[in-house]
Amino acid sequence: YYAAILCVLAKLIARGKVELREDSNLLENPKVIEAALRNSARQGNTIVDLCETVTDEQLRRAKQFYRDFFDTPTSANEVKTIGQDIQKAFLELQNTLNELLAQKNQYPFVEQLRPYSDEIRGMVEKPYVWFVTGMSERWADWLNAKTETIDPIRRLMGGTQKAIYDRARDFVISNQANLPDLDGDLLVAVKNTLEDLTCYQGGKIQPLKANTEKLQDQLKEQL
Repeated sequence: YYAAILCVLAKLIARGKVELREDSNLLENPKVIEAALRNSARQGNTIVDLCETVTDEQLRRAKQFYRDFFDTPTSANEVKTIGQDIQKAFLELQNTLNELLAQKNQYPFVEQLRPYSDEIRGMVEKPYVWFVTGMSERWADWLNAKTETIDPIRRLMGGTQKAIYDRARDFVISNQANLPDLDGDLLVAVKNTLEDLTCYQGGKIQPLKANTEKLQDQLKEQL
């Protein structure tokens, strides 16, 4: 009978219906939970708490957000698993953003990612249920950030646009002595794009490519 109770309790924990706390500390590691359930000496300090009630609609919306934001579906159907999936995915995103932020000296526009990295830092220690319930008020903002900032910067830094930016920047740096002899308007346009912290938006990189090539041609004619 006692073993049956422990079995039911373990299933409720796995489904995110209840949580175990030992000396006010939440137990999340499966091995730690198993040890707490099996060790009668620890049970006096172990408390079973009901988890926050989550509706089917909240679960559905959480799964929808996961699919829309991370571009992949989740097969999870339980609160705990869905919440942990979102939590883990945000932690991985933070690592990616931090890798990009480490290149801010060469690519100043990546600083636009810092507010999102900082916000994730404050999120990842939240309990898993928060990612299904408490975070919902920020989902629209995160989806907008993905569309307007995060994805465009990641595409720029991971594709041919980065090479275009590099060539333009290197051209300006390596030809300082010759720049006064080149077309002033073209030069201003190139510099403005390189200094533009939103150069990843609105197709601004393609004109940068054309303008840089024109300046390179002018320089060749003068040499």
